[in-house]
Amino acid sequence: MTHDTNQPDQPIRVLHVVRDLEPESGGPSRSVPQLAAALQELGTFNSLVYLDRGGSTTSLPTSVVAFPIRSQGFLRWKNSAENRVHLERLANVAKHYDIVHLHGTWDRLVHQVAGQAFQQHVPYVWAPRGMLEPWSLQQKYWKKKIAWWLYLRRDFQRATRLHATSELEAKNLGQLRLRPPCFTAANGIVFPLALPPRPSHPSRQALFLSRIHPKKGVELLIEAWHQVRPAGWTCQIVGPAEPSYLATLREQVARHGLSEQLLFRGEADDQAKWQLYRSADLFILPTFSENFGIVIAEALAMGTPVITTTGTPWYELATKHCGWCVAPTVPAIADALQDATGRSPDHRQQMGQNGMTWMQAEFGWPGIAARVQQEYRQILRV
Repeated sequence: MTHDTNQPDQPIRVLHVVRDLEPESGGPSRSVPQLAAALQELGTFNSLVYLDRGGSTTSLPTSVVAFPIRSQGFLRWKNSAENRVHLERLANVAKHYDIVHLHGTWDRLVHQVAGQAFQQHVPYVWAPRGMLEPWSLQQKYWKKKIAWWLYLRRDFQRATRLHATSELEAKNLGQLRLRPPCFTAANGIVFPLALPPRPSHPSRQALFLSRIHPKKGVELLIEAWHQVRPAGWTCQIVGPAEPSYLATLREQVARHGLSEQLLFRGEADDQAKWQLYRSADLFILPTFSENFGIVIAEALAMGTPVITTTGTPWYELATKHCGWCVAPTVPAIADALQDATGRSPDHRQQMGQNGMTWMQAEFGWPGIAARVQQEYRQILRV
């Protein structure tokens, strides 16, 4: 579909594609619907294609049209009649949009819509969402390398734009020497209408809130906590986890005698997480790799100072005086933990206030959506 430049008031029609909306899938399951909703507020018409695998899903804004693909079979590469029906449906959907915006990298759904958009002569923007970061590329290395050279690199070369969510991701994408130009637009934050109350007295409580996955560095956190053993402090570890991996972490905690200091709390819903951020005196995400790290932004927005690593783009934590960004190693995280827990409560609260001010100034969705919409207009020349 070609945008009619003779009708300047006609909204740009954008089809977003993401693997699924299940919270345990990570940041894109939340940030993609939020981006679509923010673009809708600016007058862009947005729809969303995703795999509905029967699990719990992130709530989708009512203003965004949904096209769920309700099929487990679509996850397989089998050339079945069922899959051909899905492909025909995707082709029919894609041709009615001015731009397709892909989110993710290795998922079959994203790859197939890229092919359909190309065949229908619809320009597409591709946001890898951290899945082409150096650390991520090393996981299942040979499988990814084969897929990259068989078909995926070709798909990326056909894109009209690449969308990075941080300057760090943009730099790493540049190392891949892909043809399309890259723009940077961060993820935003949906701020609560009212801030949850903070505890009346400092609780000496740290918080890890994310997927509990080897990428997120929970093992580093446990070892660093074992070294420092901050007096009077506890750390809540909150998030979805594979049972076998969670059992390994619990054994590590028990082996160090930390079962009363490091507490696994399971998954928190969107409403509960804001109170967890506000109740914490310190947020810790010792991750090996993040293209953005939405939980860091959320913690800062709630006034909680942050410890994270150079595997994220949050190197400004130190210069903004709201946290620590250190190497993803046990000694570096232990040093930051020692420093953070040794500060006075007033000092940590001031750091938290600095972070909150930063988030409110730079990470609201309206400004980020305007940046993305500007790219859409440049692509369509409207």
